Amino acid sequence: MKNVIEKNYYSENKSFMYYLHEENRFNIEALNDLCEYIRAQKTVDKEACKKLFFIQIQILKHIIYHFDSNDMSVIKDLPSEYSNYLDDLQKSVEAYMEKWGE
Repeated sequence: MKNVIEKNYYSENKSFMYYLHEENRFNIEALNDLCEYIRAQKTVDKEACKKLFFIQIQILKHIIYHFDSNDMSVIKDLPSEYSNYLDDLQKSVEAYMEKWGE
C-alpha cells in the first residue's frame, strides 16, 4: 500500500486532499483512510510530521475559504459535523506524535 500521508501531501488522485483541493469535495472515506493509516504507523518520522502539519493547515485553509464570503471556493458536500471528522484527524496525529521516542 502506498504511503497515504505522501498521497495526501501531493494531492494524488483519490486522496482526501485531492478531493478537497481538486474537486472541492469533503470525502469522508478518504479522510478515514488517512486517519487509519496515521494510527497504524509504528514509528514517527520527522518528514511525515512535516507533511501532516502541512496537510492539516491546508484543510483548515480550505474550510476557511469555504466560509469566507469574499472567496468563491465552496466545498460541495461539507458535512454539518465536519468538526467531528477534523477531531478524528487531530486525535490520529496526536496519537502518532505520542510515539516519538518509543
